[in-house]
Amino acid sequence: MSIQDILVYIIVTAALIYTGYSIFGIIQKKEQSACGCSSCDFKDNIKDLKKINSIKKIL
Repeated sequence: MSIQDILVYIIVTAALIYTGYSIFGIIQKKEQSACGCSSCDFKDNIKDLKKINSIKKIL
């Protein structure tokens, strides 16, 4: 095994770790509402409206 192969494996491993870390960060990131806070009445109202609209489409 040459040094070039070892360097390639190190670079690929580092890229995979970075990708996994980035995806984990995206999954763990909390949703932000339009007003900037993570939980507020505005956000709850939007969710309620979406539920009402989905019920109306079913009926």
